[in-house]
Amino acid sequence: MPATRDRAMVSSKNDTYCRFQAHSQTSTAEDLMAWNEPLKTSVRVRYRHNDVTYTDSTFTDSRTADERREILEASIRRRTALHDPGPAPLLRDWVKVWKPKHNVGPATSARDASLLRNHILPRFGRLRMSAIDMLAVEAFAGDLRQKLARSSVDTVLSLLRKIIRDAVTMRLLLYDPLTRMRLPQEVREEFPVLTQDQVWQLANRMPTQRLKVMVVTGAATGMRFGELAAVAPAATDLRNGRTRVDPKAGALHEVGGVRWLGEPKPPSGARTIHLPPYLLDAWAPLCTGPAHKPIFRAVGGGLLWRTTFAARVWRPACDGDPTRGWEPISPGLQFKNLRSTHRTWMDEDEISEVVMAKRMGHKLRDVRDNYTTLTDRMVAPLITALQHRWEIAGAAW
Repeated sequence: MPATRDRAMVSSKNDTYCRFQAHSQTSTAEDLMAWNEPLKTSVRVRYRHNDVTYTDSTFTDSRTADERREILEASIRRRTALHDPGPAPLLRDWVKVWKPKHNVGPATSARDASLLRNHILPRFGRLRMSAIDMLAVEAFAGDLRQKLARSSVDTVLSLLRKIIRDAVTMRLLLYDPLTRMRLPQEVREEFPVLTQDQVWQLANRMPTQRLKVMVVTGAATGMRFGELAAVAPAATDLRNGRTRVDPKAGALHEVGGVRWLGEPKPPSGARTIHLPPYLLDAWAPLCTGPAHKPIFRAVGGGLLWRTTFAARVWRPACDGDPTRGWEPISPGLQFKNLRSTHRTWMDEDEISEVVMAKRMGHKLRDVRDNYTTLTDRMVAPLITALQHRWEIAGAAW
């Protein structure tokens, strides 16, 4: 008898477990419904959840009960949609919908398309988005790191995070699996910093006077390549020693083989930049052309091409060129390192934080960004320090 009773208990437990499993894997219409239950003198609003029937409220008239039932059913439907969004789409299908609505500039859009085409879609395009978890993305990042710089890997992952977060917002996914994902820290190499002598050596390897002055200007102002390639005489006031990055046409943009002058990438990039006397001497003969034509142009006179300038002009000047008898000056140096060089020079000369931020086109993290305007008196220590560096180097146009 005891053995029979034990077997009966086990059988009962198994039946209960099977019924629970069946219910957890299927949703009936009854689970998503509320109904009115008439009583002798009232109407009770009830609903069912996980095989348990609950009473929501009781009313004396059926009309009020119907109104409450409709509200309750709508609430149940919203709650069900939130916690059970249904099968997630394939990543490639979601990207087709997501990308046209992703509001970014032309350059960023072209970059994102390249990252999707070359990295993200080949790896995850055929997967349902619910199958993309943290471990899969960490493995993906590890593979990318074998062939890309850390900054490039971060850019790819940032785009993937944006795609997934927007899917969560649209309730195509329950949660973002990458929320807690952190890549291992890596030792970051310091930016190379040039001396005024090295900047002058690089400048003397440029093929034209305009490009020579552009290199010296980059180190003396911290202007970005695109800003230098767009600055025009119309935005320059040599009498008062300043130029301006125009908010509408202050940067050269280059996407898909097309170039144009447009807005600086960060809005804070539109700014006034004070020039030291030695730059005014070099800029004067270059500002005699058309008022709106860029001062710093390509060898043929047109707008600069970034890749052409980097490959044919900048790299040989930095890395050296035995055919011209050039020794290396700073192998691997990028044009943007002239910008970091300028920032370091300002730190060395103890220039104020406000002047540095405004000059570099950065935003301050407090109200000073909205209420502070650079004046000649504020910038005077910087102009004096830059002129001193130039004179100590013994450079002359």
